[in-house]
Amino acid sequence: VEVGDSQVLKQLHGIVFDDVLGSTGKVRFQDNNNDYAIAHKIDDGLVSRKDAAIAINLITPEHSNYGNDAVLVGNNMGGVELMAILPDQDSLLNQLRSYLKTDLYIKKNSGSDDELLESILAARGRQNTERRSALEGIVKEQLRTAQLIVNGQTLSVGEGEPKTRFGKAYQELIRSAYPNLKMIRGVFNESTISKVIEDQDDLLEGSAIQLSEAEDEVLTEVFRNQNSGERLSAESLVRRFEQRPYGWSQWATLTFIARLYRLNKLELREKELLSDREVIEALCNSRKLGGVTIRKQEA
Repeated sequence: VEVGDSQVLKQLHGIVFDDVLGSTGKVRFQDNNNDYAIAHKIDDGLVSRKDAAIAINLITPEHSNYGNDAVLVGNNMGGVELMAILPDQDSLLNQLRSYLKTDLYIKKNSGSDDELLESILAARGRQNTERRSALEGIVKEQLRTAQLIVNGQTLSVGEGEPKTRFGKAYQELIRSAYPNLKMIRGVFNESTISKVIEDQDDLLEGSAIQLSEAEDEVLTEVFRNQNSGERLSAESLVRRFEQRPYGWSQWATLTFIARLYRLNKLELREKELLSDREVIEALCNSRKLGGVTIRKQEA
């Protein structure tokens, strides 16, 4: 009985990402409580989430460049991948193949009228279930010590419980992949939009207010689009700043739009110019964002 490499990788993926790491396909950045989609790779091959901007790449001893750290580290440059190099021990992949071969053999030969054969297969099935549990233990132990690298740099996250180690590593990955996250601070939500629009601080009426780095970035993007003659919607602006190198949440970008509107830097319109109340309603309704056009405030 033979099993293909794809079956082995699928089984390894299940043990590593589902059983040990409990991955949901997203990782949370603790500084802002945002979730970022993350792809899973094994030996450079994509296993899940091809739409994600960041990835974790699990390197096994069967990788063509295993042991050649210079090549592996060189391939990791760019800052969008967390590379986890498994130690070369326990013949993990060969044990996985044996488990899968036995599982396949049992499935192919079960269901006969031969009671002795069925008894033997049942016993082997129980042994194989124990082997699967043992494999999970091996993987967990290997992930406790696996070398973790982001942007060519080995991370100092110590050894220990895999979820904790990888949780720390994901924070560094997100900082590396989205360097412009450092432009913003705090947690943004629907209420921050209302607060910005309804702020009656007289200083907001002045033209000498210093824009934050993030607000200036949004304003520059609006001007750039307008100068090129493109229509810019609130939705497309949100999408732009969700991407690298920003990684901003929808609510963060919408809050910056609201503040720039409040400072008379931007005007928002659907068919007509929006009032303060209409701006709040439009920016807080994701279904309306595509219909909200954003332009610089005309003098």
